[in-house]
Amino acid sequence: MRMLRGKLKIALLCACLMVGVLFLWAKTDVDSESAAQDVNELGAAISSESKSQSGVELNQGPRPNALTQRVTNSDSSAGIRIPSKPRMLELAVSASQDDVQQLVIAWPELKEQMQELRSAYAIRANKDEDIAIEAVTNLLKGVEDNNAFAVDKLRNIIFRCEDGYAEKIDCEQVNRWVAKQKESRSPSLFERLEKQAVNGDVYAQYLYTPNLQFAVGSREVNTARDIQLWMERRQRMIEYLVKFAKAGDVGMQFYLAATFEGNYLIKSNPFWSAVFFKQVKLHYGEYHPYENLVELHELDEALIEKARQSFFDS
Repeated sequence: MRMLRGKLKIALLCACLMVGVLFLWAKTDVDSESAAQDVNELGAAISSESKSQSGVELNQGPRPNALTQRVTNSDSSAGIRIPSKPRMLELAVSASQDDVQQLVIAWPELKEQMQELRSAYAIRANKDEDIAIEAVTNLLKGVEDNNAFAVDKLRNIIFRCEDGYAEKIDCEQVNRWVAKQKESRSPSLFERLEKQAVNGDVYAQYLYTPNLQFAVGSREVNTARDIQLWMERRQRMIEYLVKFAKAGDVGMQFYLAATFEGNYLIKSNPFWSAVFFKQVKLHYGEYHPYENLVELHELDEALIEKARQSFFDS
């Protein structure tokens, strides 16, 4: 009797297990179908929403934050704001407006005279020792007379003499002059040029940027020794560049663009560098520095042109 009761219990347990399994299988099958339906409905909803959004975007144009998308149709950028100018560029523009107006009138004639002024201090390799000595003597006199072109030329000659590329040039006289300046702690060549520029010498202002770049590269100017002085020089450089660039000098337009292209003297700004390179491009036609910059940073050419017109044509 006990054996019979045991067998009945086992049979009942098995039956219960079978019923439970059948119930769970049915529920799982229903849940799977429900999940599949949910996925399909979600996919349809996403597809529908995507199509709806695409239609809106096509009608509204590029999103406001899509400033790096290359767009060549000017109408497509109508609602996008031009990136703000760097602070030092804003200061340069405001500081240079009056100077630009005066320089626009005077610069064509001044530029014609520039080649003649450069030629006065030309130093050429000459087999005649007396002529070579006379040329350097004339150059050093020009430096003492605070002639910007003489200062610029002497810097070049010193570099050539130091590197041994000044054959048949009177480097002995140059080296004696340099040694004398160091002994007397006279102003450096850059400091001489800077003083002339600050005093209003237009040619010193014109030569300021390449001379500052050379002075930093040769460590004649230490950018870390006096931070305030360095910031003043950097701002002065940008102001001169803006003045000459807006007055129409293509060389200074290039320097302005190149200055904002890299992280050498100031923080780079690809958009505004492209704006200034675009101005140079108008002079040369096809211009790879501009085109390469646009491709590299995927810049919006319509915005570039809009900013260029605002900067140069206003």
